[in-house]
Amino acid sequence: MTFTTVFEAGQQGYSNWWVPAIGIIFVTVGIWFELKPEVMLFFNGFGENGNRIFNRAVLAFATVWTFLAFFITFTEYWGAQHRLREGLFETVEGPVTNMTEHGRTESFTVNGRQFSYSYGDSTSGYHTTAGHGGVIRDDLYVRISYYQNKILRLEIGQ
Repeated sequence: MTFTTVFEAGQQGYSNWWVPAIGIIFVTVGIWFELKPEVMLFFNGFGENGNRIFNRAVLAFATVWTFLAFFITFTEYWGAQHRLREGLFETVEGPVTNMTEHGRTESFTVNGRQFSYSYGDSTSGYHTTAGHGGVIRDDLYVRISYYQNKILRLEIGQ
């Protein structure tokens, strides 16, 4: 049987860039508050020192959040790429069975191995549900390369 690869982790690049980008917006706002304290007029109840403390707290929190968001999402992306390159994954092959949908989450079984994912997942693994153009359906013959519950490569049998 021949297989066609329909998904491989990292094909689309670092797709979760938007998570730390949100933090950059807040870092920018924190810097703006620090450089232009008069902007904080709506927090006058804190007083001048209270405004400075609040400004710095916003900036510190936003900076830490942005670095953590980048570290977590990029490490997950890099890890998926690394596992594929180095062959650090398991493979299962067979027809899809027990395909179920529960809101934004889908689950199915291939050869006794169950997988589940949600369209809203911030992951480099396969997570495209049928409602958003996903290809997985009952009786489809697939070969899945995975690590834990993350689908790193999805191939369809021809």
